[in-house]
Amino acid sequence: MNHSAVSVILCVLLFFAGFGIIPAAAGAPGEVAYAYSSATLNISALSEGGNSSVSSIPLPGNQSSENPSLIKEVISERSYPDYVPGSLLVVYETGNQIKACDAFESAALGANVAIGATVTEEFTDGVLPGCQVISLPDDMTVDEAVIYYEGQPGVKYAEPNYIRSIDTVPNDPYYSKQWGLQNMGQATPQFPSGGTTGADIHAEDAWDTTTGSEDIVIAVIDSGVDYLHADLAANMWNDGSGHCGYDFVNNDNDPMDDRNHGTHCAGIIAAAGNNGEGVSGVCWNTKIMALKFLDSEGHGSISNEIKAINYAVAHGADILSCSFGADTYSSLEKDAIDNSGLLVVCAAGNDGRDNDGTPHYPSSYISPNILSVASTAPDDSRSSFSNYGVTSVDVGAPGTNIYSTLPGGEISIGTTRYSDDFSSLDGWYEYDFTKSGRRAWRIDTTTYISAPSSAAIGPYGNDWDQWLMKRDNISLAGLTSPVLRYQCSADTQINSDWACVGISEDGSNFSYNGLSGNTNGFIERTVDLTNFNGRDYSGKDIWIAYALISDGSTTGNGMYVDDIQIGQLDGPMTSVYGYMSGTSMATPMVSGVAGLLLAKNPSYTPADLKAEIMDNTDSLPALTGKCVSGGRVNVSAAMGPAPAPPIGPPSVSGITPSAGLDSGLTYITALTGTNFTGNMSVQLSRTGETAIPAEYVYTEDLTHARCAFNGAGAATGAWDVSVTTVAGSATLPAAFTISADTSATDTVIIPVEPGWNMVSAPRQGSALDLTNTTPGSLYCYDPLQGRYVSCTAADVIPGRGYWVSAPSTTDISATGHTCTKYQYNVHAGWNLIGSVQTPVATGDITFVPASLSLAGDVYAYDPGTGQYTETLSLTPGQAYWMAFSGDGVMIVA
Repeated sequence: MNHSAVSVILCVLLFFAGFGIIPAAAGAPGEVAYAYSSATLNISALSEGGNSSVSSIPLPGNQSSENPSLIKEVISERSYPDYVPGSLLVVYETGNQIKACDAFESAALGANVAIGATVTEEFTDGVLPGCQVISLPDDMTVDEAVIYYEGQPGVKYAEPNYIRSIDTVPNDPYYSKQWGLQNMGQATPQFPSGGTTGADIHAEDAWDTTTGSEDIVIAVIDSGVDYLHADLAANMWNDGSGHCGYDFVNNDNDPMDDRNHGTHCAGIIAAAGNNGEGVSGVCWNTKIMALKFLDSEGHGSISNEIKAINYAVAHGADILSCSFGADTYSSLEKDAIDNSGLLVVCAAGNDGRDNDGTPHYPSSYISPNILSVASTAPDDSRSSFSNYGVTSVDVGAPGTNIYSTLPGGEISIGTTRYSDDFSSLDGWYEYDFTKSGRRAWRIDTTTYISAPSSAAIGPYGNDWDQWLMKRDNISLAGLTSPVLRYQCSADTQINSDWACVGISEDGSNFSYNGLSGNTNGFIERTVDLTNFNGRDYSGKDIWIAYALISDGSTTGNGMYVDDIQIGQLDGPMTSVYGYMSGTSMATPMVSGVAGLLLAKNPSYTPADLKAEIMDNTDSLPALTGKCVSGGRVNVSAAMGPAPAPPIGPPSVSGITPSAGLDSGLTYITALTGTNFTGNMSVQLSRTGETAIPAEYVYTEDLTHARCAFNGAGAATGAWDVSVTTVAGSATLPAAFTISADTSATDTVIIPVEPGWNMVSAPRQGSALDLTNTTPGSLYCYDPLQGRYVSCTAADVIPGRGYWVSAPSTTDISATGHTCTKYQYNVHAGWNLIGSVQTPVATGDITFVPASLSLAGDVYAYDPGTGQYTETLSLTPGQAYWMAFSGDGVMIVA
């Protein structure tokens, strides 16, 4: 008798109202799970962690060739790669001119030919123009390729083709209740005593206003969608040629779901409502665009994700629903999302960690059109698995035990050729492949599906290979669609020990597959005997066997088998529904909410949708300090009144101060006018001179703003002040005067130690001498991107902090005009801040608006010990980490 090695596929654990013909299972940190085995691919569960302590503040280090960011990331070992081997994404500065610009096209071609690389795909337009997908030669690693391409002319950045994965977790058996839409305290698998009445998104109240619109299209970027499902077919988007989306994994126009995940998400958004079938989506008739970039294992590449985003934008999608993620930062992914111009709803992740300290992408990108979603439970607690973050996660939504559509269908068996309820083991015999003489299979009268008993084995030991085999064959003669259905409960070491079923044509050579891990009780498995591990047993005589196979390490409680039935599949499958849990389920809940809001207010922009959802949540103690809004979405409240009329063109009436010097920054404390907006730009202009854009603009309200101009080297005389918003522009002629700075300059000496140092230059128009430091080691921190940015001495300005490295103890000198005060634009989260001319107590810092505050302690860095220390004062020449409660301006004097 032969049996081949078992390999592992991790799938999502589903709980069906009826069980489909394809079994599935899952694993995630801290949750019970099992794996399903056949012979295709090895994948193991991820284990990730993080914290929000000072140690999670970004530290400098040698620039990684795999990730140009200097932020250190802790990533646990995993067998599934973080990126596609042999593939690289390269973006050129020429953007959508890559085809039009012969010089850069030639440079790109030359760079590729020089190393024997080929371009497999090129984006000349869409959300990421100028991007090439490169296939690398066999003798070059991805790390080496990143370094090579980033040194080529015209390359904006190069990075690995990172993998993104599904954000779901396993759960317990099913109950057909959609508590997330209307919570009446009903029981769910993990809340058998019921949840909290009203702990839902208040969908029924919102449906009194609208149940959605056929004109709204929500793109589900996921594992595909079962577009034939009875509760989804009517709401599938159509490209006019009968296609409801695209499959970027197999590169065809058939985005059928082979993972279950995308179908479940689609049903949460827009399962047909009020049709007497199954469940209802948040939207009853909104269209679903199915974009498959995740494969059957729940993983997908950044390049395929970008293609999916491109497709969605090009084909008129209104909202992107993204229930996936990973801990790798991708500039390409962020740029594609930023450039999409759509609301992108993203899962916060299922590691139970603080995303402020350990980001989860794409949900953690600082992007105006990303809405990051945590998961809540039926009792309004934060789901135990859900990630959180007071600055990086926006809202919560129901995500535990969510009942929705699943692909495939429930089967019925007509002609039955064999059945056994295991009231005894008559007709079965035991075989031990290890030849130990062990007899371990038994009848168990305490654990079963149908009385009085089941077949059982365990607890088991190491290195078992114990089989229970049907003594006689079973004839499938005349059966054209034979199936095997049975109940199984397993508790084994995940991915190491296996509870298997085997099929043979001769009673000796068995083909088999199995489960690994903990099923948390009996589950129903249905096996298609027309395609069992690639073999068709239709019309043949077969033998059946069950086996417990273990390795030499950890053991478990074993397996139970009950209620075997083999026969003819009778009729078509009926629609299947089941429970799943995860931020993956909370995400489409919010995508559906956005769809309802857009149906009521078609003029809403992504910013409007995001604001309405975040500003109208139900505050929850479990989410206070855990997400930006501190609450769970309430679609009824968000429906509210229609948006205010559009703001008209701006005007500008005054500027204070109205004069500055040609040596450096002038801080504008009051720019006045009307119809100022948050995305307003401000600049100084003068005939014959290059315009001077504001270093930053902070809009306090419709009539007041603050900004700063860098007049270093500018022509003296009168300059016009101009403001621009989406509604228009306005100019105040000759309103600002730049004069020559005749004051004396002096030099400040900044001591640095070997290794990394945090420094600043408290001088206007400073000439910074970095002679004795490590070349190319000057970095500032961009709080909007959450990453370090390489700088030169010419980029240094007062108020900003910098990292610099030195090979030995030395000094940096900054020569320029004195700087006794600055006003500096800051953002929510960590900012790297510099000092001024004289020491300043942290308590003397002024904030605008008044509600802005430090979100924690101020930290200095000791290069001697490599540790952060708290401080209450700012010393000239040094830099400090400060975390802020929001966006605004800090004034230091």
